[in-house]
Amino acid sequence: MTKVLILGAHGATAQLVAQRLLDETDDELVLFLRNAVRLANLGQNARVTLIDGDVQDQAALTDAMTGVDIVYSNVGGTDLAKSTKAIIAAMTAAKRTRLIFLQCLGCPTRGTR
Repeated sequence: MTKVLILGAHGATAQLVAQRLLDETDDELVLFLRNAVRLANLGQNARVTLIDGDVQDQAALTDAMTGVDIVYSNVGGTDLAKSTKAIIAAMTAAKRTRLIFLQCLGCPTRGTR
């Protein structure tokens, strides 16, 4: 069984990924987000661990990465460079090497061109 850490787990794409992983695999998910209560419905699943944290908190990220096989980042925002540095530093500290990084910065949203 693979253990996947999803950073920015409340994002729309991250929620789609989490649901597909739950529906189509036997993977365990660690969902890392600010205000984890927003995904309380997923927290009822025995394969899901919710972590309330800040993606720029390297120590919290390192702890969250313990025992995971893959880190999937769906983070964005105006401090993306700072967040990315924290993610990479935490991965190095936790000796994690597999990263999927999805970023849609600048992508048009519905109703815009």
